[in-house]
Amino acid sequence: MNFILFLNASIVVIVVPALYFTFPKYLSDLMTSNRYRLDGTMSQKRAEIESRSLKRWRTNVIFIGFLSLALINAGILTFQKYVMPIEIAWGGLEQFSVNPAIWEENLKDGNRGDYLGKFSQSQEKRGQTQSRGREMPVHYLAYGLGLVGLFIFPLVLCRWYARSLVELGNRAKRRNKNYLIKDMQSRFEAVEEALSADPLPC
Repeated sequence: MNFILFLNASIVVIVVPALYFTFPKYLSDLMTSNRYRLDGTMSQKRAEIESRSLKRWRTNVIFIGFLSLALINAGILTFQKYVMPIEIAWGGLEQFSVNPAIWEENLKDGNRGDYLGKFSQSQEKRGQTQSRGREMPVHYLAYGLGLVGLFIFPLVLCRWYARSLVELGNRAKRRNKNYLIKDMQSRFEAVEEALSADPLPC
C-alpha cells in the first residue's frame, strides 16, 4: 500500500507538474512573437488565440496525466486481486537474482521474508491453490508482465507528449505564417493607399 501511495504522490507532485511546465524555449518564443504584429504592436486577438492554444495543450497534459494515474492504479489493483499482493511482489523483487535458482532460494528463505510461503498463503485465502513447484512460474509471469508494462507505458506517454508538442509547434508556425502574410498585405495596402492619395510628381 505504501508503494501505491508513493507512486500516486510521485505522479501528482512530480510528473504532471514537470510535463505542465516543461516547455521548449523556441516554442515559447514563437508563441510570444505571434502576439505581435510586424510593426511591433501587440494584437489583443492574436494574444487571446495564443493563450487559448497554450491553455488547451496544458489542459490535455493534466487530463492525460490523471488518466494515466487512473490506468496505473487500475493495473495495480487488478494485479493485486488476480495475481498476488503488491507487498509480496515488491518484497520478492527485492530478493531478485539473475540466477533463477538463487532467486528461488531467496524467496524461500525465512530470514528473507519467505515470500513464496506468503504467496501460497495468499492464494489459499483466495480459495486458489498452486501445485507444488508452480509458484516460481507464476512469479516469472507476474514480474515479466510488470516489467513489460513498466517499459511500455512510459514510452507511450513520452511519445504522446512529444507528439503533442510537435503538433502545438506546427499550429503555432502556421499561425505565424498567416500573421506575416496578413501584416505584409496590410503594409502593401497602406503604401498603395498613401501613393494614391499623394501621387509622386512626374
